[in-house]
Amino acid sequence: DWGGRAACVVSVPVIGLELIGPVLIAVVLADGAFGLMARAVPQMNVFVIGLPVKVIVAFALVGASLPFVGTHLGDDLQHQLARGLQALAGG
Repeated sequence: DWGGRAACVVSVPVIGLELIGPVLIAVVLADGAFGLMARAVPQMNVFVIGLPVKVIVAFALVGASLPFVGTHLGDDLQHQLARGLQALAGG
């Protein structure tokens, strides 16, 4: 049954985007803020400051969002695992 296998393959990127979506939005907003800061204070090297701050923001958001997203992701992963095993079994 190719439909079950295809559904499992398609759902993996969706689950990944659900997990990383808030972090991606926050990092893009941080890039915008650093762009404005580079315009306002051209003497400051924003690249040196920007990368560590973006990493800290990303880790903080992943840590803060995991309790909320964890149960949803757990349900999705269990459902997809069951569908994948069912597709492999031929049913």
